[in-house]
Amino acid sequence: MDTKLEAICDLIFKMACDVNKACFYLADSSVEKQYQACMAYEMNKAKLNYHSETTIELLYKNFPLKDVRADFLLNPGGKNKFTEDIIIEVKHSDHSKSNKDKARLQLFNYLYNAPKHASPMLSKLKFGLVIHWTVQDPKKLWDGESKAASLQNPIPNPRMELWETTNSKATEFNLIKSWE
Repeated sequence: MDTKLEAICDLIFKMACDVNKACFYLADSSVEKQYQACMAYEMNKAKLNYHSETTIELLYKNFPLKDVRADFLLNPGGKNKFTEDIIIEVKHSDHSKSNKDKARLQLFNYLYNAPKHASPMLSKLKFGLVIHWTVQDPKKLWDGESKAASLQNPIPNPRMELWETTNSKATEFNLIKSWE
């Protein structure tokens, strides 16, 4: 793996862990937008170059069908010494296989559609990160028998995966590394 790519991903994962520790007890249901806002705060604080809610057009034979929005597009520059853009999709749900697969599919769809986009920022996009923050497990709150209950502890780390498009049609992807 490219050392500059690994360095920026390690930094992003550290930020994701910091956000998770600060936000894990905010609510018992999905607070994805709050996590996303905290992640933007951390990226600003680190002086990373990025765009949030980046629009990607879904096309049919070059005819625009719909716009979708990727959570973040990390650009080279500042502390990011990697020379290519990286799309980042964030999710806040349980870590079930189904939820992880949905998040990956969303990322892969962005990686497939972005290079078809006229924007030079998206036309060469081939790297993507999925950050998956977990929700509290209600089964770990109370055992149903004792008189005491507690919030989930220890706080589980988020899961992050780095994917790369591996063919010219952008229909095949390689998992480069995962963090947990």
